[in-house]
Amino acid sequence: MKKPVLYLILLTGISLVYSCKKDGPTNNAVSNNDQSMAGSINGKDAWAADSIYSFSNSGLIVMICKNRSDGSQVMIQIPSNISLGPHIITTQNSPYQVYFSVYGLNSYLSYGNLTINSDSNNTITGSISGSFSLVNGNTNLLNLTIEAFKINYQPIATSLSAIINDTNWSASNFKTYTRINAAFGDSGLFINGSRSNPANNDSIILTVPLSIIAGKYDLSNPQSSIYSVSYFKSSNNTKSYITSGKLTITMNTGTFISGNFQGTLTPDVPNGAAVQLTNGNFFIRYR
Repeated sequence: MKKPVLYLILLTGISLVYSCKKDGPTNNAVSNNDQSMAGSINGKDAWAADSIYSFSNSGLIVMICKNRSDGSQVMIQIPSNISLGPHIITTQNSPYQVYFSVYGLNSYLSYGNLTINSDSNNTITGSISGSFSLVNGNTNLLNLTIEAFKINYQPIATSLSAIINDTNWSASNFKTYTRINAAFGDSGLFINGSRSNPANNDSIILTVPLSIIAGKYDLSNPQSSIYSVSYFKSSNNTKSYITSGKLTITMNTGTFISGNFQGTLTPDVPNGAAVQLTNGNFFIRYR
């Protein structure tokens, strides 16, 4: 029922007007009044972000600029070594990607220009103009012009952490004896954070749909659900699933995913003791 609303907003020109406010996810991402993004839709309707979330990781800079009232957002993903000046975008597979989404539908800049005016001290400025098309489709939805943006970004490391029965647990590709692997396919996105030192040999595993969007998800039925969080301990060869808990996705850009989770882990063996998992957090690059 939401698709007609999308076309009403984008094609008939209902105004989208926002103001700058301090808000956004944590993980050292920057979201403050020193950042801005403003422009227009179809040459007449004002557009400006009221929440900006930005970071760099593994050679990429990601900028997510959104309106919290209806969830519309502009997402920019560019190489961290991008040169100053104009860059022509002609395909969805370009190294310079710009997306616009609203009401769960995503469109990409299928033909246009991304201009970088400056990039210094983790602050980047520029402009965008061009035509957007539906992802996996050829329908031209709108022309979006971002007359100016100013974004501050900070490095964020891939990480997965939690508290298990009051004991801190963490994995990162930058820590000794820990590793995070991510794989995806038709069955979804699979994330495995593991520790392999002699004292601790265990893993936390998350499984979600590849196209999952920001929101809260119930983890009460992991065996038949497409959303699950589990814990594997090699010392006793047992696997426990969260059977009473929640998973929250804060971001999924198609390259990065972040969120948090908590709940009660139930072992898959008879008479196994339940495990409490709290303060679960993850920030993962999977492409």
